[in-house]
Amino acid sequence: MVNINDPDALKAVIEETEISEASKADRITSSTRRAITEKMDEDPTFCKQFSQLIAETIRAYREKRLSEREYLNSVVDLASKVARKHRGRDVPENIRGNESVTGIQAAAIARQIIDIIKSHLIVGIWSNVSTQRFLLSLSR
Repeated sequence: MVNINDPDALKAVIEETEISEASKADRITSSTRRAITEKMDEDPTFCKQFSQLIAETIRAYREKRLSEREYLNSVVDLASKVARKHRGRDVPENIRGNESVTGIQAAAIARQIIDIIKSHLIVGIWSNVSTQRFLLSLSR
């Protein structure tokens, strides 16, 4: 097994010369899937997203849409993102690094924001300065 949380361990696998690039990718994929399985209870949304990305990468390789080198590069990139819990988008500064905010919590916050906006929908809001100020005050 490869420790995907250790960049040096990933680098060591990549630099191995006795095995093919596809074999290296398969080893890293196996370790990444294991890490995802272990983290599933913590953040199921994140884990499902990366499980799907890994499955798509494997499928593309098997369908010959990726070379062995591309397959390895894709798998290394996904493993690194799983290790860093990279979600592929910018995280607001006030919750960056706060691992207690899960995908489910973030979705709930987004729904609350949408509900607030919907409850204050006004035709011609862009010309209604007082309503714009009120909505801005809600975000502070």
